[in-house]
Amino acid sequence: MKLRSTGAVVLAAAILTAACGQATPLTRGGGPLPTRAPPAKIAANGPCVLVGGRAAPTPGESQTPLEVGSDPLFAVVLWVPGLNARPCRAALTRLDEAEAGALADAINAAPVFPHGTIACPADDGGAADVYLAYDGGASVARVWISLAGCHPVTAQDRWPRKLDASIVRALRAGAPQPWQRYLR
Repeated sequence: MKLRSTGAVVLAAAILTAACGQATPLTRGGGPLPTRAPPAKIAANGPCVLVGGRAAPTPGESQTPLEVGSDPLFAVVLWVPGLNARPCRAALTRLDEAEAGALADAINAAPVFPHGTIACPADDGGAADVYLAYDGGASVARVWISLAGCHPVTAQDRWPRKLDASIVRALRAGAPQPWQRYLR
């Protein structure tokens, strides 16, 4: 009889945990790791745009806050140029295990993005499209860090977090020169 009641308690705890929205770290579904920066060009109407680049992920209807696995092996960062970037180009850098771990920890500790209507400063589209690699790259968490405007940190189907000083510090060391201005 004791075995049945213990099993019932474990099952009830599992159901409550699922029902209460315990977040599981995002480590799958980020897509393939980029190996080079996509080309960028100046469009006919003037802005700098990526050619064939991936769009920022959308949170959808999820209320589950963004959380990534805390022990990535490395990260690849695709630096997306702002609309007025001259020269118009993207860049690709790689973070080692310690740098990627610091960035993952900073993302997980960042404040959750506010709900409701908010006023944001101008957003030129400059961003860091981050791919955190786990299990040697077999599992990937993709996080888009907007470097202008309201500064959301987004992942597909997760509620965004807000860019804060700890994320800026984690990105600053590997940022190419044109993106350093965003990270002051």
